Order: sequence, then structure tokens, then C-alpha cells
Amino acid sequence: MIKKMLERGTLNISEDVFAIISSIVIDEMEGIASTVSDFKDDFIRVVNKKGNQRGISINQNEEELLIDIKVSVYLEENICDLCIELQKRIIDEIKIMTGIEVSGVNVMIDSIRMKEEK
Repeated sequence: MIKKMLERGTLNISEDVFAIISSIVIDEMEGIASTVSDFKDDFIRVVNKKGNQRGISINQNEEELLIDIKVSVYLEENICDLCIELQKRIIDEIKIMTGIEVSGVNVMIDSIRMKEEK
């Protein structure tokens, strides 16, 4: 749970909210095929009964909110530029929607896919 002091009380935001916002940004990004999770991620999610989105992990301590993301990208994309844009969009959207500052977004490229012919 992320806490933010307001003028007349406290705002508590579930970590799942940050994962959902990140997931929406990823879904809207050109060049990202999907998020990726492995057995360990799925097992931890089930054991902890956390609803975190697949391939997205929210880490928080008293001073930082850090997001780890595993994604699959399309072969035709510049991976470095794509990751920079993804980081920027996630940080911006979370700030706009929650007012919370994200200290970092770590992106792990787990696989590369070919774009399907239409």
C-alpha cells in the first residue's frame, strides 16, 4: 500500500493500481508485444494472493516506488528507444493519475517476436 499525506487525511493506493496503470500503458505502446511472466512470478502471485498484473512487479519502501517490467518486443523495433519511451510513459501516467512520483522503471526484454503479417 502506498500512502500519501493529503491536507485532510491520508490517501492509500494499492500496489495493484500501479500495476494496472503500467499494464494499460504497455498495452497502448506500439512495439511491445506483451508482458511476460515466468513460473516463479506466477507462483509468488498465487502464494501472496496479489493481483499484480502479469510481468509487472511493484516494489516500494518509505522513499521510493520502483516498477519492474518483463516484456516481449517486436524484432523490427529499436529496443533502447522503445524502453526509454516505455519508462517515460509509465512514470508520466502514474504521476498524472495518482500524484505519486516513480523513482524508476526497470525494463527486462524477455523475448523478441516477429510482427504478424496482416
